[in-house]
Amino acid sequence: MKTNRTISVGLLVCAYAASLAQSQRPIQVVVDGTPLEFANQQPTKQNDRVLVPLRGIFERLGAEVRWDPATQTVTARRGRHVIKLGIGLLDASIDGRDVHVDVPAILVGGSTMVPLRFVSEALGASVKWNDFDQEADITSPPIDRERPRDERPHIEPPVIRHTDPPRVTIIHEAPPVRSPIVISEDVVIPLVLNSHLSSFDSRPGDVFVATLETEDHHRYLGLPEGSQVFGHVSYARRRRGDSPGVLELQFDRLVTPRGVSYPVAGRLIGLDNDSVVRVRSGALVARSKQRDDRVAFAGAGAGIGLIIGLHDHRPIEDAAIGGLLGAVLGSKHVDRKQTRDVDLNSGTRFGLRLHQKLVIDRDVR
Repeated sequence: MKTNRTISVGLLVCAYAASLAQSQRPIQVVVDGTPLEFANQQPTKQNDRVLVPLRGIFERLGAEVRWDPATQTVTARRGRHVIKLGIGLLDASIDGRDVHVDVPAILVGGSTMVPLRFVSEALGASVKWNDFDQEADITSPPIDRERPRDERPHIEPPVIRHTDPPRVTIIHEAPPVRSPIVISEDVVIPLVLNSHLSSFDSRPGDVFVATLETEDHHRYLGLPEGSQVFGHVSYARRRRGDSPGVLELQFDRLVTPRGVSYPVAGRLIGLDNDSVVRVRSGALVARSKQRDDRVAFAGAGAGIGLIIGLHDHRPIEDAAIGGLLGAVLGSKHVDRKQTRDVDLNSGTRFGLRLHQKLVIDRDVR
């Protein structure tokens, strides 16, 4: 019995080690048998979806790529196929047809990252994923171009016979009216960050996505599980000597699992007991009645750092940051020698405190 137990434990250890080694392998992309190399940002995973730099994969598949900085939209054309993707949007377009994507295109380190399988199959390629080797094998099809007009086959028009149509009685039944979901000001939406953000290498304009945290419930105040909040980095400042790094996040919109988007107005808030309280309805509400105009992470204190606020309409700039950081570093709980950059990993929890009420259609499943 002891020998068998020892063998079983050994097998479990080996299996765990193999699984760990597999998760640490870099993602490889192979197109038509040739490995694809990326100069800067490498492929990554988000929500179990492989994301790749758009130019590398589009151009390798023979697509012409165009980037519109004004609308942050990518357009790729290959033969008759045209695909359009917007940064941070769950809605895309394939050959003029609106489609929904599981993971939106995002900006990482200055590179636009797009979902590999969606983009490849939208352009007519086939994709096979090898989970053990962490490898995506893509086979591109021949370019499908329209035939010249003189080469198109002649098709006889159908013969239309006019007959009296049957009488049909149409009864219009009004759909039931469902009241919208209304979430009041100062209510806090709990979120979990999907990707990594840092005051060291994040840049203003970088898009981030955070998912609604529903715990054991399928909804939070009527919001369904899987709802996501999209935002961007509005200010990033690296650690300088004893001054901690600073990272400010701006929230832009909430997107339901069905892809319906709603603009949001609010600021960052912590989810600790000093910041929020849970009321009878189950909602989290901000404890303080004061609404800060600028709220940011500072790389000081324990955990993910301090969440600091400015009651000022001015943006957080170097001219205004001195007094803000001076107040933080003057705290008894902050040691100047322990200041650092803000480093938010995937899975970091924080809240969105609404500054305006949010009205959402009831049918958002």
